[in-house]
Amino acid sequence: MVQVVSDKSGWSIIPFGGSPDPTVITDEQFKASADQVYAADPLTNYAVNGAKVELLGQEKVNNVNAFKIKYTNKFGIETSYYLDPTSYYIIESVKQGEMMGQNVTCRS
Repeated sequence: MVQVVSDKSGWSIIPFGGSPDPTVITDEQFKASADQVYAADPLTNYAVNGAKVELLGQEKVNNVNAFKIKYTNKFGIETSYYLDPTSYYIIESVKQGEMMGQNVTCRS
């Protein structure tokens, strides 16, 4: 699967789903993927991009007591980011979404 998102829209190709030609993604898919256009990460200049962040405390991610940040993009889509308290690098992100009509949790 290939998905491309710009600051205004996006398209995808899903050859294993029988669709070898590019197809415009839905508004909901665009809203959920819109933050992919930010090269560094969506937390950099989040306010300029219309997003909001909230520190929710700390939570264990493997053996790290990470800072948990709730990020809400300008479309209201929420992602939880877990930051290493020493380096402030994102060590995990979690987002709820929908794939093929099913609710899924995406971790990266």
